[in-house]
Amino acid sequence: MREDVETVVIGAGQSGLAVSRLLTAHGRDHVVVDRGRPGERWRSERWRSLRLLTPNWLTRLPGRSYTGDEPDGFMAASEVAQYLEDYAADFCAPIIGSTSVHRVAREGGGFLIETSRGAWRAQNVVVATGPHALPRTELPESGLPGIPVTQYREPGALPDGGVLVVGASASGVQIASELADAGRDVTLAVGRHTRMPRAYRGMDIFWWMQATGALARIVARDGQPVRPEPSLQIVGAAPGSHRGVDLPALAARGVRLTGRLVALSGRTAQFDGSLPWNAAKSDAAMHRFLDRVDAYAAEAGLARGSSSRRCDRVRSCRSPGRSRSTSAREGSARSWWRRGCSPTTRGSTCPSSARTGSSRSAAASPRCRGSMSSDSRCSIDATRRSSTGRGTTRSTSCRTCCAAASPTTSRALQRSSCRRRAPALC
Repeated sequence: MREDVETVVIGAGQSGLAVSRLLTAHGRDHVVVDRGRPGERWRSERWRSLRLLTPNWLTRLPGRSYTGDEPDGFMAASEVAQYLEDYAADFCAPIIGSTSVHRVAREGGGFLIETSRGAWRAQNVVVATGPHALPRTELPESGLPGIPVTQYREPGALPDGGVLVVGASASGVQIASELADAGRDVTLAVGRHTRMPRAYRGMDIFWWMQATGALARIVARDGQPVRPEPSLQIVGAAPGSHRGVDLPALAARGVRLTGRLVALSGRTAQFDGSLPWNAAKSDAAMHRFLDRVDAYAAEAGLARGSSSRRCDRVRSCRSPGRSRSTSAREGSARSWWRRGCSPTTRGSTCPSSARTGSSRSAAASPRCRGSMSSDSRCSIDATRRSSTGRGTTRSTSCRTCCAAASPTTSRALQRSSCRRRAPALC
């Protein structure tokens, strides 16, 4: 059986429901197809302690804003699911639940959408499944039990022993933190990441991101990311109510930090030496944004809070070109794979003209050598070099010369530069 409709929206999460709300407001014929209920992933693919990274006051959808009693709080996953269900009920969203989409293809001047409950013909298709729908677990067989982030629930549900967490964006660092608090021996494989404080100058970091226009950017065009960015290394909790989850905070609590996972063989994991380089790039990006905040505050005449910054650094650095292998202790290691997610359209038949969410992928990163201190404050001269080897020297707050030097800088130069400028940090 085939039914005709003007628009088929695939996915009843926040994006799909927002599109449905706008189509409803303009009287456009459409249906919203979802494999489960509204906000299904918030119900069945999130761990129990998860909360939104954004404060409640920033929870906004077309025609609806947060009106609860805790604007500065952070919704739990179950509360997000209920929020979306209530939102859909507000405008009677035409949702067809418990329906899986198998195929989207061009037919005539429109599209054919084949589902588990029949087929639809539509002039328009909106793929609103989000950029992180399919777990990425492209790792070799190792004999260790591994699960994607969508199946993790709590530390007690994992087998006894140590845990390898792969990926250090928001989900990876939060779960590594939770596992460490539960007394697990945790190793965190770190790739590209975005470090940011939970609050700055007395305001939540998202307040500053909105004020400076950082949230009003195009992140994808024609289904492709304009500039892939990992999610922030923060946790949904008020400042001071939760220990930080950035790399220095995790290292201080005993989490073992490594570079990117490159191979698994039996109980031996091999990592590259990109940790210091990725950490330095992340710190530099954080300080660029905080510099932007300072400039905005000065121009707007805002005297909110202190502009002092912590300079906690990651200790571990490896020589360029070398990788690290770690053998799990017999009978103690369990591997949990957290590789991020990709759009559901990956590997499926979907015409390029059907709009989809953007995917994010981490490219291989260069490496550097040096060492960085933890729990320190500093203001030193940092030698910064580009990938071409050309460098400039300037006075910078909270940056170490070891962290900022590129792989093209010689080891001897880095060692002597560190010892000359900041002996305590090396």
